[in-house]
Amino acid sequence: MAAFCLQLSFIGWVLLAGLTGGIGNVFLAPYTKAAYTAFYLDLTGRLSVSPYSASGTPVPPANPVTPATPTLGEGESSSKEFI
Repeated sequence: MAAFCLQLSFIGWVLLAGLTGGIGNVFLAPYTKAAYTAFYLDLTGRLSVSPYSASGTPVPPANPVTPATPTLGEGESSSKEFI
């Protein structure tokens, strides 16, 4: 029933996309696919709770990862030499 309600919620957007001759589907298709994916992940229990979701407790932000320093190979030079 929940999947049916999700599909029914897009009826207005589908009609609007049809009025544009199908060009609106360029924007509608990714939106609906993302909604169906989130529905599936929520149904299977694999949807992580985000701090922006209405239900559940907020997830603390992850610690930032420092980028690795690139190693230079033989014959390569740093771009700082030319600045």
